[in-house]
Amino acid sequence: MSEITIALDAGHGGSDSGAVYKSRKEKDDTLRLTRAVGQILENSGINVYYVREDDEYETPFKKATDANNAGADYFVSIHRNSSERPNQYNGKMDRQTDSAHAVSKNEGFPSDRPHR
Repeated sequence: MSEITIALDAGHGGSDSGAVYKSRKEKDDTLRLTRAVGQILENSGINVYYVREDDEYETPFKKATDANNAGADYFVSIHRNSSERPNQYNGKMDRQTDSAHAVSKNEGFPSDRPHR
């Protein structure tokens, strides 16, 4: 297995449905996608820590803390948008300040840390 561990967070969960359109809920779509991405990573020899494996809500701070405690090198949170207008959204990737990581570990971006 790889020396790298990636924490995958299926956004939302529990009573927090995220974006909803008709009968589709973001929390369900992100869980399915997270499992699929995780399987691809695992099949490629990457260690994967699943932040959420069922329909349960956790605070962002707890998610970051759990990922840090699992030894994750990277934290990927998967979300999606919703719109009544077809093709309004075409994908988005953000690299935001890693405040939850910094708060729980008192460090900067994971990419700034030396690899184990």
